[in-house]
Amino acid sequence: MITSLTPHMKTFIKKSFYEIGSWPLTQRLVRPWRGKLAILMYHRVLPLEQMDPLNDPNRDLAVSTQLFEEQIQFITNHYPVISMDAVPAHMENPEAPFSIVITFDDGYRDNLLYALPILQKYKVPATIYIATRFPEGDCWMWWFELWELLQNRSVLEYEWNAQIFHWEIRSLEEKRAAFRGIHPQFLHASNAFRYKLMDKLGVVHPRQYTELCLSWDEIIELSKDPLITIGGHTHTHPNLQYLSEEEITEEVVNGKKLLEEKIGKKVYHFAYPYGEAGEREFEMIPRHGFKTAVMTWCETATKEKIFKMPRYETSRLRAQELKVKLSGWNAFWEKNVTGDHLR
Repeated sequence: MITSLTPHMKTFIKKSFYEIGSWPLTQRLVRPWRGKLAILMYHRVLPLEQMDPLNDPNRDLAVSTQLFEEQIQFITNHYPVISMDAVPAHMENPEAPFSIVITFDDGYRDNLLYALPILQKYKVPATIYIATRFPEGDCWMWWFELWELLQNRSVLEYEWNAQIFHWEIRSLEEKRAAFRGIHPQFLHASNAFRYKLMDKLGVVHPRQYTELCLSWDEIIELSKDPLITIGGHTHTHPNLQYLSEEEITEEVVNGKKLLEEKIGKKVYHFAYPYGEAGEREFEMIPRHGFKTAVMTWCETATKEKIFKMPRYETSRLRAQELKVKLSGWNAFWEKNVTGDHLR
């Protein structure tokens, strides 16, 4: 797997990936792998001076306004861009041209402040998937708080699942290694267990990141823009694979109901939190009135995957790198070479 390689080897493979993928012959050969569309996944869009420091492992959640506009300009110059509302019919139409879909996850305020003006400038539609506990006032984001905690410690020791974890975290690399090690413990747990784990780490009152999240008034403002579609992302942003069917139904239905009540529109599109789901979840989502659902893995999009649509992560990509990904080379690479995601 790519993740088990040294940084030097990763850099070499990434360079080779984009170099080989840019060859005209490669792009012709892998064209069938691009499918009928590519869905691009974003979280945050920020001015360069507001981007998190380079050493922050959460930095990949953000793309600079400069790079975002470069990507959007390139996309609109080379591909049709369609909304999620158009995706079901697009996937059924054998004559439909290869197209791009733009999506954002979670519900960050910068989607309104910085992404929307660029989308409006180029007349590009986008879907924003909202986790409804954020506008309801519960704005705890464990992925940000975990890194802040590590920044302020030199040693971290705790017991979790009958194991003792001890981290020496004096250097930057040790802190990043600890983040990579602890992150899965949060990711693969219910929200209730995440609070218990944070307590084990010594955080009694988890921080609220209210300043980062869209309010209901801002979500309503976004929903009134003809370019913006609001999608569901559950209520509390849990990992659905660690919930019972009853809990999943409550999460999905409550989030959808809240959104529809607030924006006065039906919500037809869904994004799985953390991009993690299995066959049980794929079968449950359409029961609740959704017409599409998206993941985070990258592979060829087909109409059979309408409730597990793949997406491309794009936060670091310049226009020419994006062109390589959209050629079908990325989907081919992951399926046939590594099974890993290259950014």
